[in-house]
Amino acid sequence: MLRIVDQNRSAAAFVLLIALCGVLTLTMQSSIGGLSIYSESVETRRLQAHDTILNNKLPDGVESWNSLGANGTNIRIASVYLAEAMHRVFGISVIHSYWFIDTISLFLALFLLYFFLSNWLPRHYAVLGVIYVGSVLPLTYLFALFHPWDRLSLLSWVVLFMLVQSRRPFILGVALALSVSIKYDAVLLPGLYWLAHVSHARFTRTSLETAALFAVSFGVYFGLRAVLPGGFGGGPSVSALVAENMQRLIELAAFFPPIAYPPFLVFLLPVLLIIFRFPKDDQFLRAAIVFSGVLMFYFFIRSHFEEVRAHMPLLLLILPAALLSLQRLLEPAEIKSDG
Repeated sequence: MLRIVDQNRSAAAFVLLIALCGVLTLTMQSSIGGLSIYSESVETRRLQAHDTILNNKLPDGVESWNSLGANGTNIRIASVYLAEAMHRVFGISVIHSYWFIDTISLFLALFLLYFFLSNWLPRHYAVLGVIYVGSVLPLTYLFALFHPWDRLSLLSWVVLFMLVQSRRPFILGVALALSVSIKYDAVLLPGLYWLAHVSHARFTRTSLETAALFAVSFGVYFGLRAVLPGGFGGGPSVSALVAENMQRLIELAAFFPPIAYPPFLVFLLPVLLIIFRFPKDDQFLRAAIVFSGVLMFYFFIRSHFEEVRAHMPLLLLILPAALLSLQRLLEPAEIKSDG
């Protein structure tokens, strides 16, 4: 009898998880997205951007990809080719194809995030993590009109992190190749694999696996650049981007309360929780925090930092440790009694 009750509870929890991910996804896609990146007012520009990347050809009169604000986007082909394939095979418009890709990707990313967090946390804290990610997702719809790889990339990062954590280098290599074709910032992911698994006993094996993974990621990256030339060059310098990011922070802090700067809204609370309790006893979580810190610094000097849509993988990396710290705050007696 108790076994039947437990099975019913598990089934109910599974249905509720699907419902939660569905509500968050449709809220973002229909309400937030409908007023921003899926608005009819930007459809023409989105179609132009789609054709530009699909054909790897700049519009007439445009001198460079950088002048479009699209430096390097010509090799982010997976979502563009997939949308075009859906359009040709099923007769769905390109705009609707992108919406379906984004919607399915976002739902699966939230759904799999729960299981990723469950490696360290009780179910209710894993659900809380999904809700927190959902609460900051509206910020990922700002400052852009055509970035169709963002939600597909988010899904790929969740899958990559799960494969790194479970140490499956062969499957990880396949997923990594696909992820780089979605958005090439995944080329650095093997660094996390090395940090998460290296030890004195496994130094050689882990280093060889990491080298092979780097060969895959950079091989795909440079292969795409060779096959699809012309998309890079002429971008702003590091000093110019840093100055622009600092100026943007000052402008947003003057208009809003300083805490409303998008990166603060996304990262400040998890970072404070991690400072309260740094995970010393879990190599993957330590590696994830170090790796996310390196990536955050890189993003600050090489991208428009207020565009947190590009930095969501960092949140996924630090979220397990932040939630473990929260658990310690809320349940200190239980954790103390456990050890």
